[in-house]
Amino acid sequence: MKKLLYIIFLAYCNLNSPDSNNQNRLLGTIIEQHINSLQNLDKVNPRCFIFFSATPGMGKTMIAKKLELELKAIRVTLDDGRIFLRQNSLYPIFGSDIDTMIYYLNRLLLQLKKTSKNHLIIIDDTVDSMYEYMCSIAKKFNSRTFLIKLDVSKKTAIERIKSREVNPKGYLNNIDHWYDEYLKFDQKYVDYVLDNEDSIRNLSIQPLIKLISHLLN
Repeated sequence: MKKLLYIIFLAYCNLNSPDSNNQNRLLGTIIEQHINSLQNLDKVNPRCFIFFSATPGMGKTMIAKKLELELKAIRVTLDDGRIFLRQNSLYPIFGSDIDTMIYYLNRLLLQLKKTSKNHLIIIDDTVDSMYEYMCSIAKKFNSRTFLIKLDVSKKTAIERIKSREVNPKGYLNNIDHWYDEYLKFDQKYVDYVLDNEDSIRNLSIQPLIKLISHLLN
């Protein structure tokens, strides 16, 4: 919780300087634009954040989309936030990518709380390097968490990246680092392990959906 408060404090100082009023208003407009692009805002769900331990190429987004559809959840993709910020020359807001996106997510969720009664949020991003921050946000919103670990080898992840990306170089340059973070992630935080080694599209996630539905009821 202290880390989250520190990030918010840094952002407050940055966005409340004399020359940052326009930047602050622009950030509010970006967040509103992002929220308007989300699905299931009109649904009602109890408070829960669904997180992923994964790397690119493991099928995280496809699974997140299936959960979004089946559970009528709100899927928030941090990459979309990065795109919105870059398009408006606001990336990074300050400091590192993690600091920027944790602050951005916190601002987005505060606004989302006013906009929707759907409190089932899927974070379509890996939390391996920022799990403590994410838990601080969940605690702030009095929300439970559910963490899914995708079980996929690095070799398979690399093959999928090569097959889907027009220019995979950036991903391939970082995959060793990402996979190391994935392997180091403390297993005691994992609620469900999903074997996604063989086929993404034919993977059945009904047992996972039943488990989450049971926990929410």
